[in-house]
Amino acid sequence: MLRLGSALHANRAILVAQYAGQEGFLDATCAVRSIAAVATLDDLLDLRDAELRRCLGYIRGAAHCSDVAGSEIRLLCPLTRPTRIRDCGMITTHLRPAFAQMIGRLRQMDDVDTGPALQALESRLLGAGKRTLSWGERDPATLSASCDPIANPGGELDFELEMAVAVRRRDNGDPEIFGYTLYNDWTLRDVQVQTFARTLNLHGPAKNFRGSNSFGPMIVMADDVADPMNQILRIEVDGRLFAEGTLAAADWTIPEAVAELYSREPISGTELLGSGTVLGGSMFERGLVLRPGSSVVLSNPSIGTLENRAGEAA
Repeated sequence: MLRLGSALHANRAILVAQYAGQEGFLDATCAVRSIAAVATLDDLLDLRDAELRRCLGYIRGAAHCSDVAGSEIRLLCPLTRPTRIRDCGMITTHLRPAFAQMIGRLRQMDDVDTGPALQALESRLLGAGKRTLSWGERDPATLSASCDPIANPGGELDFELEMAVAVRRRDNGDPEIFGYTLYNDWTLRDVQVQTFARTLNLHGPAKNFRGSNSFGPMIVMADDVADPMNQILRIEVDGRLFAEGTLAAADWTIPEAVAELYSREPISGTELLGSGTVLGGSMFERGLVLRPGSSVVLSNPSIGTLENRAGEAA
């Protein structure tokens, strides 16, 4: 399994590569310098198709010979400047228990008319079997990487266990699934409930604050993953297994979702698409609240480990 990512090495951004299970990294920026000048994974994916394939062929052959120790680099978000980020509802099993929790919270509010919000959620629960692909926009300025602390701007901070898909634009303008990474869709639950009560929007400020969209640690090449829908996704909180699952119960396969999204509008460049949350992969749907300072670790054998620490409320 070949993984690619972006990192800082001696205060310089570089493209790094490694095979799953390997401790060190290849400085791929140096390895492909005779072919192309690339400082991050974004630069690599911006190359023309033929040039990208040449670089990847060279990296595959060289990555076994790591030349940079893990202690010498700091991994960045694999894509440091995606043109667009969307969290998609490929898998929706998480929504039923999450909506049930939200309905309970809305019924306790007395400072706003929650009738329309309650009706909207109950309608969504009744129509949960309908196969529609929805998504929420994420602000690219809110990216965070593995080992970054997640600041809490003031609210009930929660995590969500997801996979993300990196999609690049080919020379002819078509989307190409490049690879997969882990995605923690951090959410302020109290803000989400309050915002939905007033606007019927589940996303917005509850999902877009500093560091709220964590991706990483690297991107595993799609060519190396036979069945992304059955990849085991795990989440541990303070060292204890909290949830484990796959995308096998998804309403949409990843290729189907990509085809559906880009049939509506062209791909803008290199984009990240969240899968939606694996059932059980959040505190909120279980009626629990994340303790400030908790260590939250997402993992997958092919992709690696995405670890962050939840901050205290400001």
